[in-house]
Amino acid sequence: MAPHPAGEGTVSITYLWLGLDKTRGWVVAAGSARPDFPNDIERLLLKTAVNQAVIELQGMEVLAGRERLAESERLKDRLHAENIYLHQELSCDQRWGEIVGRCSALKEIRRLVEQVAPTNATVLILGETGTGKELIARAIHRLSGRKERALVKLNCAAIPTGLLEAELLGHEKGAFTGAIAQRIGGHQ
Repeated sequence: MAPHPAGEGTVSITYLWLGLDKTRGWVVAAGSARPDFPNDIERLLLKTAVNQAVIELQGMEVLAGRERLAESERLKDRLHAENIYLHQELSCDQRWGEIVGRCSALKEIRRLVEQVAPTNATVLILGETGTGKELIARAIHRLSGRKERALVKLNCAAIPTGLLEAELLGHEKGAFTGAIAQRIGGHQ
């Protein structure tokens, strides 16, 4: 028996455990102004309702677990695919990759690539779209002493002209907004 919430007499209260397991759950309280509450039928109905709620909660937990597992599998598959791609990028077996051909101009390019690759020189590769500038860059990287490290590709067309020139050729302090010190061109 407990005091009635509205202040008029007492209420008979019963408690039931709504538990997912021995450590997680809730207590369900039911009450009535009737002094004989709960009778056997009401007790059976309350237990049935609590058991149904536990089944629903466990079903929601199973569904949430499946969704977490599916997301984990998707992430694992994506990481695996990225790993394969990066591994292929870093460990190309062919000395010249996708560069094929036997014309004299291509032989000259190969000679220049073999000449510059072992050095620490900064290389600027120019050409029209689709002429294979990135293939040449990869070949230089593959033949260089840095071949075990990642080749970072950068789309220079996305960089403002003034900034690209300043990075490649250097600039004096105060030459433009943000030029806080002299910078010598090329790599440092």
